[in-house]
Amino acid sequence: MATNNYGKSNLLDAIDFGCLFIRESQANKKAMMQFAPAISINDKLAGEPFSFEVEGHIDDTTLYKYGYSFIWRAESERGVSEAWICREFLKIKKTTGVHPEYSNYIIRDGATDAKYLSSEKGRCSTRIAIDRNSLVLNKLANFDNLFCINIIRELNNLVILNIDTLDNPAKHFDFSIGNLNGRATIHIGDGLPQFLFSLKKNNPDKYEYLKSAIMSLVPTLEEFDPVPVKIGELPDNQNLPYKIPTEYDVIVKDKYNNQPTRFAYLSTGCMKLVHILSAIVLAKEKGAQLVLIEELENSVHPKLLRSLLSIIEDMCEDVKVLFTSHSPQLAQFLSPKQLYVGLPNCDGVVDFRTVKANKVDKMLTVANEMNLSLGEYLFMLMEDMEGDNDLIGMYFNKKDGCNE
Repeated sequence: MATNNYGKSNLLDAIDFGCLFIRESQANKKAMMQFAPAISINDKLAGEPFSFEVEGHIDDTTLYKYGYSFIWRAESERGVSEAWICREFLKIKKTTGVHPEYSNYIIRDGATDAKYLSSEKGRCSTRIAIDRNSLVLNKLANFDNLFCINIIRELNNLVILNIDTLDNPAKHFDFSIGNLNGRATIHIGDGLPQFLFSLKKNNPDKYEYLKSAIMSLVPTLEEFDPVPVKIGELPDNQNLPYKIPTEYDVIVKDKYNNQPTRFAYLSTGCMKLVHILSAIVLAKEKGAQLVLIEELENSVHPKLLRSLLSIIEDMCEDVKVLFTSHSPQLAQFLSPKQLYVGLPNCDGVVDFRTVKANKVDKMLTVANEMNLSLGEYLFMLMEDMEGDNDLIGMYFNKKDGCNE
């Protein structure tokens, strides 16, 4: 949570960018490292490398930390300096064993100076030839006999879904490629109805749960049904070289309307709710480990926020969710340990921190005395904290997340 123009959207975009970089080809990586709109022009960050780090678990006993950094392409009076990957690491920890601790699996310090762990009982000392525009992680995915190949390939397939509710969450359904009787089929347009129809047909339990969640958030809906749209009868000669793909729509009926209508006739807020919840189901089907949601409260009535959060938490299960907000109302439905607060500073660089666990009760007491919710009190603090490092240090954890 943070005020407007703080950098919340940039943070989500950077996470999305960093994950995409892992999966892209060498040529696309090179293009991304010289993508001008992503290069910082902030006084403090200009010229600094882009760094991306992620940690998580492969299974109940395998934890990982992976990261990389690259130097952006730069132009100056001295000429052009090309982009290159300057750092990369992978650390794995098994929670079983006598002394479980992180072990190095990849060490890279420089464009081409890289080593990896080639055997389970060895050291991370086997050199590997690597291009300045390539990741060691990608190259190791081709080593079929590597003892940790399942972990390497899992990380190569890291998926993050970024749902931008300020833009158009329908974009996740706009383009799809499928297979019908061995022939590729392409759908361009609003593919949400097609996705819902396919879900209803192939996974009815999951569809019914999604439908129930949607109708609980939009209680005036009496009907919600994805259906194929019949354009016309096919000619008698069925041996056609190309058949126009079937179109789909969602038929809805509001209790205040005298007849059913198309999905497109719903309000903007209702359509976004449907798209967000459907995109979360889609994220799980794609195997996403993280879902990013831009300003969840956008176009959502404040009274629905608590129910929406509860549904998202239930739907995501083991998928992590990170969303931005500048809504005090939304903050009051989250526990303090779930909140990352955007603190003011004098250099225009985002600084998200958590509230110290031993200061939560004091914050709640002060907020209650002022007849404010915790979210409202935090936003008030944000306005008063700029330049006050003592106050920031009193209430919030250090940048590394550790208590002072």
